[in-house]
Amino acid sequence: MKPARPLARRVPSRRLYALAGAVWGLVLGAVAGIGAVGYALGFSWLFLFGDSAWPDAAGPVIFGLGIAVSLFFLISLTAVGYVYGRRLEQETPDDSARQRRRAFVLMAAAGVLALVLVGAGAARELAHSRAREARATEEAAFTDLIARRHDIRRIDVDTTSDGDLIARVHLSGDRVGDYRLSRRVSDPTYDSTLVAGEDTYRLTDSEPLILLRFALSELRSQYHDRVIAGRGGVLVDQDFELAIELVPLLTPDEEAALPEREIHNLSLGFSPLIVEAPAALPVRFTIR
Repeated sequence: MKPARPLARRVPSRRLYALAGAVWGLVLGAVAGIGAVGYALGFSWLFLFGDSAWPDAAGPVIFGLGIAVSLFFLISLTAVGYVYGRRLEQETPDDSARQRRRAFVLMAAAGVLALVLVGAGAARELAHSRAREARATEEAAFTDLIARRHDIRRIDVDTTSDGDLIARVHLSGDRVGDYRLSRRVSDPTYDSTLVAGEDTYRLTDSEPLILLRFALSELRSQYHDRVIAGRGGVLVDQDFELAIELVPLLTPDEEAALPEREIHNLSLGFSPLIVEAPAALPVRFTIR
């Protein structure tokens, strides 16, 4: 019984190179198909449908395009490999072992490339998964902080016996930490700021109370200087506007746990962590 011939001698070169081309076609076709789907989705979103409702046929057409591109690479490279192998058989009919070994090398290289691409894709997906988990954790921390931070429940304004005004700011919240409370009193008729200031409070109670006192003499003086520019003979009997803003002063641990964009928004003054509330200050005085 004769020993079996090696595979390299039993399989014609045209088949080996066709197989090598098919392997490369599968690898490159998969990459090209995925890229075609991605470009088609991006083009459709930018120039065709945008945020509107996409037609039902859009999905099958786009993914069909990806399959068509993959099949094109598979068929084309398989045909190229077959033609190349047949030419080798015609040119070197007696010494084609080296060319056949090259066919196996080509297939092995395609396999290595496929493993590299799969590994890179897996690593990228793992990185994206970790990034999504980190973002989810940050969003959860942000939502929790909003739920715990102190809010302004109501503002009660009383007048003392000497005419001064006291604003009682009722708060509620579970966060223990520092806050910056800003206050601004303005004349709504002329949109002129009369009194402004800010203080830092450390809130620990679930329902704390902050008292703000506004001296009538200071309001009269500021109105005299800023609104009527030093003139006299004016009776003021109206409501001034009190605007209060409560901003949590975050600790380093709180900042580290929150999304970076929310830290930026807070620094710009556009954040749901900031609480604002208005109130009316009834004033009556005469400037002679």
